[in-house]
Amino acid sequence: AVRRVRVPLFMIHGQADTYIKPEMAVALYDMCGSPDKHLWLVPKAKHNQGPNVDPETYFAKLTAFFDAHLA
Repeated sequence: AVRRVRVPLFMIHGQADTYIKPEMAVALYDMCGSPDKHLWLVPKAKHNQGPNVDPETYFAKLTAFFDAHLA
């Protein structure tokens, strides 16, 4: 299914995630068909802990993505 994605995509994944390995996120990202895709592997973050580990960068990247793609 991810190969059929054609809209902008921003994936955020923790590098220390033990539930879903970062390599799995990279594989999905690589398969994604979107011409405008972004992947941020959050250093030291476990599963869904990106906003807790690095809130400043998290919200800056998220805001920049939405600013670029929502009009």
